[in-house]
Amino acid sequence: MTSAPTRARGAKRAKTTRPVIRGRVEVKQALLAAASELFAAHGPAAVSLRDIAQHAGVNHGLIHRHFGSKEALRREALDTATEEIAEQFANSGERDGTDEGADDLFDFMAERSEYWRMLARAILDGEDASDLQSEHPVMQQLLSSRAAESGDFDAAQVDVAALAALGLGWLIFEPFLVHALGMKGRDKKELRRSVMQRLAVLPGPGTS
Repeated sequence: MTSAPTRARGAKRAKTTRPVIRGRVEVKQALLAAASELFAAHGPAAVSLRDIAQHAGVNHGLIHRHFGSKEALRREALDTATEEIAEQFANSGERDGTDEGADDLFDFMAERSEYWRMLARAILDGEDASDLQSEHPVMQQLLSSRAAESGDFDAAQVDVAALAALGLGWLIFEPFLVHALGMKGRDKKELRRSVMQRLAVLPGPGTS
């Protein structure tokens, strides 16, 4: 049986024909993209810094120069994905309650599957969530909005946790749910839209 580290090395060897990357910003972007892809596919324990560097097509020493360690690289990869989602959230119209904005946001989040898989792998490996990311802007925005509506901060925390759990469940387990429920022939975006609309009308756990 092929081990996870062997699979990781096999994945990166297919990428060795990438053009030479020279600029500082280009190097960081390439390393973040490579780390996200490999961490999501194999988990951080199965991926070495040399795997990441080769997959990105850059010198191994540049990881230490730009990030310092594998853990620092993973944290920045997670933070970068979170910032992108937060920016999309701010621009989507979600806070104004528009259907189009909510649909665009959910599609955008679904397209960031590497982020959700990285996060899921870390949690399943028993890592402390406080060590993974420095900020959670989307969760904080959702919490602030829900608390302002209900006037009950504690209840808002539970409401957002419950709704986020359902949404994250779909983002991570979409292939399984589509197969298990016989929805394979349905349009993927329309199905995501239907799920999002259903989540939007679910009452919070503190409501009757």
